Amino acid sequence: MRSAPDDARHPLLQRAAMCEALQDGRLRLYCLQIDGGIAAVACAMRLRDRMVVMQTEFDPRYAQWHPTSVLLQYAIEHAIGEGARGFDFLRGQEDFDDDLAPGNDQVRVTVFRSAIAEAVFRVRKILVLT
Repeated sequence: MRSAPDDARHPLLQRAAMCEALQDGRLRLYCLQIDGGIAAVACAMRLRDRMVVMQTEFDPRYAQWHPTSVLLQYAIEHAIGEGARGFDFLRGQEDFDDDLAPGNDQVRVTVFRSAIAEAVFRVRKILVLT
């Protein structure tokens, strides 16, 4: 597994925060498997109305498929489903922000509750482009 570029500088504080979040039901652990092997993992916690990603790792064998990006996209979708209003990365993980939306400080996400609404949105975009 390959860690994010900036490993935790205060592992005891991070461990204590994770234990507290686990007890309070705010800890989120995400795992992406490919062919039964772990391709990427992410550790996040809910803080008020935001989800904060504390650490991510991935197996370099799957790097060409960007497993961390795929996993974080799922985590964002999950956070939206929980009603989170923001999704943040701790310092040192800016490269994942760039992977999700190169050159942007903020990412906006459009969420649909039904397949019909999604289809209408996509058709509207196609019509605007033509």
